[in-house]
Amino acid sequence: MESHRCSFAAKFFDEARKSAEERCTGRTEEEVQEEIRKSLKEVARRITQGRIGANMPSRRDRTISRGDRRETEHVRRGRRSVCRYSWKEQDQIARDVLNTEKLCKETNVITLTGLRIFPKVGERGVGTLEVHVNGFYYRTSTPDFCFSFLWADVKQAFFRIGDEKMPPLLHFHLYHCVKVGTEKRRNIQFRLVQNVAGQKRSYSDSDNIHDSNKDLKHFVDSVREKWRYIPVVHCCAFVQGEVCKADEFQGNRPSKAPTVFGMTFTALVGLVDEPFVMLELKDIKIVNLRLKPVEIHMTIVFHDFKREPVEINSIPIDKLNLIKDRCNYAGVKYYVNDYDIDQWSLFVKLMADYTAGRSPDWFQLESPETKPFYEHTAYRGSGGEAYCRSDEEGEKRDRRYRERD
Repeated sequence: MESHRCSFAAKFFDEARKSAEERCTGRTEEEVQEEIRKSLKEVARRITQGRIGANMPSRRDRTISRGDRRETEHVRRGRRSVCRYSWKEQDQIARDVLNTEKLCKETNVITLTGLRIFPKVGERGVGTLEVHVNGFYYRTSTPDFCFSFLWADVKQAFFRIGDEKMPPLLHFHLYHCVKVGTEKRRNIQFRLVQNVAGQKRSYSDSDNIHDSNKDLKHFVDSVREKWRYIPVVHCCAFVQGEVCKADEFQGNRPSKAPTVFGMTFTALVGLVDEPFVMLELKDIKIVNLRLKPVEIHMTIVFHDFKREPVEINSIPIDKLNLIKDRCNYAGVKYYVNDYDIDQWSLFVKLMADYTAGRSPDWFQLESPETKPFYEHTAYRGSGGEAYCRSDEEGEKRDRRYRERD
């Protein structure tokens, strides 16, 4: 059936602008413009979420997030760039990285000193992390303990600059569990806790914080530069791997103490308490954001319905836009509501069983403000523009969604 474009987006943007101007009567011009900006940004989010929600039944269970596509583009640029290695050397390095099961040590290595490994291994002191040709090697002054893992084992790598409350750190998420001391973990963290002289760092001292951060940045930049043109290790080179303070929020998981989480463009990662939480956004089916007066209760449901949902409660309400933006960027559907669902595991199981052979109907979780965007954004033009197929089909879709309400 022949399709035609409709200017629904302009309509919603105009309504949002007028509503913002009405709410800001008597305020300064700067406040009015800021309110308009926020309103237009929220409309843009709802357009994207309406499209994702309306097309969920036809979407594959696993989709490639924009973050993954951006990493792929980074790799392509690396292949096209002028490389300091010859093709023969690149091929040899790739074989070393991918095919060698043991760490190949080299003499000219990148190092970062004054690190403590987490999970903790007994009363071990601080150590040094070395970057070799095909992996990492962590050693301490204690001769009976060392730890190594390969580039090929690293799925994602993150770093965080230190401040008064948290030291600089490196976080590695691995493909498979490795043994650290007596425990098996997929998430390993290294924190800068001492300076070169062996004296304990005081993170209330701005000079010490600056020096620590400078060391960490130099280490990360050196690793990036070393592996810049080697595509097989692009995930290990901290691509999009910085966890900024503005992207963090406090929350607590059920029956656990409050902790700090960071949300990047590709992952949600726990930064403080063990065992560390690390969730890739591409593995997430939906995120439910239950609003309370001053906090958010977030529930994460995965594409694999057999996987237990993850709940993070008591998130400050001012972090709502951060979570929305990160989900929007990664193409993850989120729902904002005030529904109190006590047992999410049972709810997900019932949804999966009820819709056996079909995609679950999550529309019941949608907010009234976003529902009107469904009927306009179910289809996309060749250039990415949203449009309706016809007036007749639009009316049919209206009746269908009204019946679902």
